Order: sequence, then C-alpha cells, then structure tokens
Amino acid sequence: MSDGEISHLRPRSESEPETQLDKNSDKKAVKLNHEEVFLPRLSNDLKYKRALDLLVSSRHGSKAELLDLHQDGFNRVILSLKQEGFTGFLSFSSQSQFSRGAFLLNNGLCVGCLYQNNLMFDLRPTDESIRLLLNDLNDKDAELFKYSLPQSIILPYSALFLGKQIELPTSKPISPFSQPITVELSKPNILAKILTSLEKDRCTATVVIDSNNENGICLIFVHRGFAGACFLVELQTFSIDFDTPKDFVLQNENASFTTNILPQELMSEDRLGIDLANFLI
Repeated sequence: MSDGEISHLRPRSESEPETQLDKNSDKKAVKLNHEEVFLPRLSNDLKYKRALDLLVSSRHGSKAELLDLHQDGFNRVILSLKQEGFTGFLSFSSQSQFSRGAFLLNNGLCVGCLYQNNLMFDLRPTDESIRLLLNDLNDKDAELFKYSLPQSIILPYSALFLGKQIELPTSKPISPFSQPITVELSKPNILAKILTSLEKDRCTATVVIDSNNENGICLIFVHRGFAGACFLVELQTFSIDFDTPKDFVLQNENASFTTNILPQELMSEDRLGIDLANFLI
C-alpha cells in the first residue's frame, strides 16, 4: 500500500505536498520518549483489549511477509529494512515466552515499540519495550512478520510515542495557532474543531475518541493536517470514509477526546526515529 492508494477522509489540496523524508540524510535521528507512551487504555470488558489491538492489521496494508531470523539474523534484517527505507510494522510473537510485540518503522528507523507478555500487561517505555522484544527474538520459536503501511498512517501513530498528549475539551489551544476547544460545544462540533485546528496548523497527529462503553475506541490519523483514515478498534475496521468517525461520535454521547500531536520540530527532521542496530551493540 502506498499513499497514492489511500483516498483521504477529505480531499488533499493540490498545493499540499506529500511527506518525503530523505533516506540519504546524515542528520542524527530523533530520540524516542523514554518516559511514557500515550496509547489509550482499553477496557477489560472489550473483545479487543490488548495494546497491540490498536495497531492496524496487515490486511489493511501490504501482505505480511515472514522474515527469516534464523538464517539472516536480526542485524541483517534491520540493515535490509534501512536500505529498503521500509515504513510499516514488524509484528512479533514468541510461543515459549508467551509474548507479542511490534516495532513501528519509518524509513527503516524505529518510531515506536510495543511489548506485552502474560506477566506484563502494563505498557513499558519505548526503549525498555525495544530491549524486551529484542531479547525474546533470540528464542528459537520467535516469529517476525513485516507489512508496510504509508507514512500517512505510521507518522500519526508515531505521535503516540514521540508526541505530546492533549485531553479535550480544553481551555487552551491544541496547537500554536488554534482556538481553545471548550466543553460548551457538542460532541460532533468538538471533533470538527479538533480536525479544523489540526488542518490549519498542518499537524500530524492521532485523535483518540473513546466511547467509554462497549463500542471501544476510534483512532483518526491526521497527516500534515489531513484526516486521511480512521480505525475502529473494537470492530478492527479501517475506513477512509469521514462519516465513520462522525457516526461514532453521534452514537456515543459520553465520548471523550484526546489528541496526540507530533511536534513540528520532529516533522522537520529528515530522519525520524532511532536505529534499532544501536540496541544490538
């Protein structure tokens, strides 16, 4: 899947450039947030309640490809993905460790990582998750799949690991030039205000709409101001129809909103993320 294969929730302006990160830049990669991640918490009452369920599955991207860790080794795999400029997910599982996880890669560099096992339910800081996942990759039954997704999905996802989180409604602007979004607005108008503010400032972000009931969570992916797609976690449904998040809000009167914004200074970097090979030294 490529950016050209996704129809945006609202049409892209002809003057709006696609995101192009220079794969050959010598700039130093941006460091990950070592303190916390901002993935929404899923209720135990939901069918899909693991953090990994928040990730768009391979059926919405390219066909998942099994990577041969035993023949190539992870060092060679990472080198190959960097040379390829791979953007998407690496999905991991280990039966012996009862663990699962995922790397989020942008142009071969890591912009987020999730790790969970049967004894560890809470999310760990990204660097700790990377080390735990890499350790389990040494198991003989470890499996690692890759599937690509466009930057218009991966970069908004990275805001959950690299960005800043803003709960809404708020009396403060959600971005430098936007107006406050206050509680007096209706739920659909709050959503409209959020997306308008992000569009005006050309922000890259993930908007989280929590139904606070059995309907779970809706994620809206905003790339340089354009809301290009959304993901209904409890239904595991990926949509490019703008009516989907609007209907979700209308159907859930107690919905709450959180916006996770990738800082503009990170978007200006040519290489966003860190080299996983640095963890193998």
